[in-house]
Amino acid sequence: DLMSALSLMETIYKAGMRAEWRAVKIDLANDYSIEVMSHDGVKAVFGMWDHQRQVEDLISIREDCRNEKRPKIKTMNLIPEINIPVEFDE
Repeated sequence: DLMSALSLMETIYKAGMRAEWRAVKIDLANDYSIEVMSHDGVKAVFGMWDHQRQVEDLISIREDCRNEKRPKIKTMNLIPEINIPVEFDE
């Protein structure tokens, strides 16, 4: 599980997100997910595998929300491949 969390952090770092989305807390929530809290208060739930796709989805969601001037993201679950649940901070 620890290696999976380290792999996720490496994938985030390689995606160039360190300045825009910095992880401040990483929690191995259970056998199938990793919860990451960012410096701006966004909680993202990742699966144990397929980190490249999940990080790409994270980037895409953040860009779409910024472009459409949506409210701040509160949580997102990046495990599903389609219909990714996102909760906004009202």
